[in-house]
This record gives sequence, C-alpha cells and structure tokens, in this order.
Amino acid sequence: MDFEKNMHGRIVDLPEMDGRYTLLSHEVYTIERHRKIEQVTHNIDMFGPGWIFFKGSSNEGEIAIVQDGKKIVLGKKIIGYIPGKNVIEWILPKGEISYEMLVCGIQLKTGTPQQPISIIYEDLDKSIFDLFELFFDQVNYVETMNLMRTTQPSALSIQVQDWIHKNWNINFKLQDIAKELNTSPSIISRYFKKAFGMSPLKYVNKLRVISSVRDLLKSQRSISQISYEMGFGDPRQFNEHFRQIYPVKPFAFKK
Repeated sequence: MDFEKNMHGRIVDLPEMDGRYTLLSHEVYTIERHRKIEQVTHNIDMFGPGWIFFKGSSNEGEIAIVQDGKKIVLGKKIIGYIPGKNVIEWILPKGEISYEMLVCGIQLKTGTPQQPISIIYEDLDKSIFDLFELFFDQVNYVETMNLMRTTQPSALSIQVQDWIHKNWNINFKLQDIAKELNTSPSIISRYFKKAFGMSPLKYVNKLRVISSVRDLLKSQRSISQISYEMGFGDPRQFNEHFRQIYPVKPFAFKK
C-alpha cells in the first residue's frame, strides 16, 4: 500500500499522555507515545475495526507476550501488524517504553495476514511508513511469531464478540445480547471475561472510545454528538470511559 509520506496532517500534542496524535487523512493517523513503567505490567489490549502497524522499544527489559500460559520473549525492539478486532496480551518490562502506531481504516490487499504477527527488528530509526513497507517485504522470509490470547475463546464468547462488533454504536444492555443469543447475562459475562479479560460492557465501551479518537481529531461535531454516535447514552458516560483510557477529557483532547 502506498502512503503520501509528505502529507501534513493535524498534529495534537498531549503532554499529560507523553504522546502525539497526527491525523494524515480521514482514514489514517499515527500515535506516538513514551511511557515510564515502574513495574512489570501485564496488559490486555484490544483494537478497533482498523488495522494497526506498530514499532516498539524498551530501554531495559524485553517486551513479551503470553501464549498458552507461557511468557514468550520478543525483544527490546520489535515491529508488528495487528488486524482489526483483535485482543492481545502484552508483558511490558520496567523502564522506558516508546512506541508508534500507524492506524488505518483502508483495507489492505488480499493475502494480508489475518492473525497478529511480530518480529524483532533493530533499526527502529526508520519512519513508521518505511518499516511498514519493509515488514511486508520480509514477512514471508523471516520467522514470525503469532500473538495469541492465553485461552482460546469459547463459541459463545465469539458469538458475543461478533454481536458487539455489529452493534457497538448503539446503546444496549447485556440483557439485549442475552435475549438475542438465547442465554443468560451471567453466563455471557463469565465466558466472555474468561476469553477476553474484561466484561462485555467494558469491551464495547473501550471499543467506542478507541473509535471516537479519529472523530475527535477530524470532526467539527460537538462532544455530545460524537458521544451519541458512538453509542453512549449520555456524554457524561463518554467522559468517564474516555478518561479510563486517556488521562484527559474528550473536550481537552479535541482542543
């Protein structure tokens, strides 16, 4: 895929997040962030509909994932690709962590990997676009590592996930999913949390917040309008859930 590398987009610096968002087009933006981690952190991350290409580095320990209950070391410098609608488990070491993500809603050509993959790559001084091209030039010739969840999701949890991804932008309750799938809310909650590390409602709210970032950057619509379009019944709920992921209010982020 070709990108316009000289494109000058809207840049948003967020000092309190140690990060920068750059909107390149309606479908493409980048995120750069630097974090200081005080202790080893086990983190479950989820991704919206758009695919993501990333580069990440650590100045002390090695970035790792958990696969089948075992820690697999990736390395201090890695690059990788994550298709949309994926849930990944990371182990981030103590120290300084830097990463950049290229987030895109444009579908890639046929034959692109359907599973997340990552490789060790030492030369992270290259731009995210150059690394993206190099990655897919080499991905068939280097040893890649699938990034998987520790537990394989049950059929029910996959059904719930599919339902959420079809209905995430409408305001619904857990009972609505249970009625649709002819089961109980408690069973749905138990199986889903075991598979994805969070409740269905936390999952969908995180998906809504992630999906709202592009609209906050590019749109002239009000926070209330974006809130309702993302499926939050109340802008106050949007504010609350947004701050659970990003340490700023949506209004401050937009400005």
